[in-house]
Amino acid sequence: MSELSFSIAQENDVPTIADILTSATKHKLDHGDTIWGTEGWSEEEVYDAMTESTIYLIKQGCEIVGTVSLQWDDPRSWGEQPPVAGYIHRLAVKHGFHGQGLGERVIDWAAARATENGRSFLRLDCEAKNTDLCGYYEKLGFTRVGTRPIPEYDGYVAALYERPIEPIKA
Repeated sequence: MSELSFSIAQENDVPTIADILTSATKHKLDHGDTIWGTEGWSEEEVYDAMTESTIYLIKQGCEIVGTVSLQWDDPRSWGEQPPVAGYIHRLAVKHGFHGQGLGERVIDWAAARATENGRSFLRLDCEAKNTDLCGYYEKLGFTRVGTRPIPEYDGYVAALYERPIEPIKA
């Protein structure tokens, strides 16, 4: 299993990210999860996402295999919170790379970044009706701490998950 590397996405990466997210949307639809819509991601939507969080490209060797966003607050899903967590969004693995443990490795990487930033939790949300995805996160040590309807996403109810992490002591 080769090592993963992470780099902050640049403007010229937008088409690649849109392709990966569109492929992941199809994968989510196969599991009854419509939170990312049914049409896939436009480049404009990816540009918009770049303004609210840092988007990373994930490489295995020289090949881009996924993308993930990391933010330091998430008022849309979590409401106003003290600065104790890092928030993962849009974790997507390229078609053909599912089932290889990449998601777990990406989450561990995000936990390390949150730890470096003095955070005590790693948080994420997913469609509460997507029981497969909820079970996946629970298997990785996340605990569901609540649900929250997100009205602007037409019936979406976010299952809110967090996992404690150890901040680095100064």
